[in-house]
Amino acid sequence: MYLHFPDKQALIETVKIEFFADLAQTLADVTRDAPHDPVAMLRAAGQAYLGFAAARPGHYALMFHTARAEGTDTPNNVRAAGMDAFHQLVALAEAVVGEADAHDAATNLWLALHGRVSIRRTMPWFPMPDDATYVRDQVDALVHRRTR
Repeated sequence: MYLHFPDKQALIETVKIEFFADLAQTLADVTRDAPHDPVAMLRAAGQAYLGFAAARPGHYALMFHTARAEGTDTPNNVRAAGMDAFHQLVALAEAVVGEADAHDAATNLWLALHGRVSIRRTMPWFPMPDDATYVRDQVDALVHRRTR
């Protein structure tokens, strides 16, 4: 393994980049196949995010829950890979809430989805609505905030 990577951290970073690319592709694929309704597409992306995390719990944990050595920053290429996946949601949110609010809306949705995955992982006994209801409610809240 270390014949190809200088150390364990380099291996982890390479794998994170690959997994974030997989998540970005998953989000792109599902939205391509969703109805051409911006709200439906954003909901489909939310469902795909949760589905990705459920189908690949080890990958997801490595992407988001692997600590770096204290005092070190996440390398730019790992950040870029994560942001590529995030920008899939930003583009979809823009069609729902407009350009000015898209980043904040996508951030809120990303954090809500990540929180759900984290709670499911650490507190599987916690009573939650099914994924479709949860995603619908989160996206509807974004739409409602926009129309107020």
